[in-house]
Amino acid sequence: MLIQKVALITGSSQGLGLELAKSMGKRNVRLILVSRSLKKLENALKQLPLENKPVTLHGDLTDDAELQKIIDNLKQQELYPDIIIHNLGKNVEGDIFPLKREVLRKSMHINLEVALELNNVFLPNMMKKQFGRIVHISSDGSLTGKCSPAYAAAKSAINAYVKSAARHYTKHNIMFCAVLPGIFEHEDSAWAEKKRSQPDYYQQRISQMPMGRFAHPSEIATYVTDLACNTSIMCAGSLIELTGGY
Repeated sequence: MLIQKVALITGSSQGLGLELAKSMGKRNVRLILVSRSLKKLENALKQLPLENKPVTLHGDLTDDAELQKIIDNLKQQELYPDIIIHNLGKNVEGDIFPLKREVLRKSMHINLEVALELNNVFLPNMMKKQFGRIVHISSDGSLTGKCSPAYAAAKSAINAYVKSAARHYTKHNIMFCAVLPGIFEHEDSAWAEKKRSQPDYYQQRISQMPMGRFAHPSEIATYVTDLACNTSIMCAGSLIELTGGY
């Protein structure tokens, strides 16, 4: 029987994070879900198979004190993830040109620094076991620049970090990679709001998509799950665009 892996997914109570949890939940993986919203975490738990004993942790990872509490909680339960999927990330208020330093710093903290701290905590255990899979959710906007400036900078920093980390950790059978989705839409997404508030602009963007639609989070999640659960390490250092041909 295969040894059950433990997977930590950040931002996992809705949208892509929830779809990642549902997709990973179909594998022999024990899930650790983290979110600021207790209500959404409880709803997410109802959608997951319980035989793998998923764990939910309520807290704001962007708050240093709450982040440390979550880390301490995991250590007390001896839950050391073999797989980490960094889905936490968003645009921050004021992310426009001219870009202010405080906005850039906030974006870097949310989109990159929290992930770095979690990696630094759990990498020693991965090195001890000589196994780890760390997937960062970046954005195709980090390559095209077609997004807010601080967000683009933070996601580009993720890409560079992944490339550098792969050179250092691959020899320990720890795979770092990044997935760069294009536009995807779900109930609570910015594009769902644009569909309601800016229908003409929404349809204009849809018409530009080779698929004739935006992606659904489940399509991204399926790919990320296969990547995170793959025994091969050949994707180490890869920046994988998932844009549906756009």
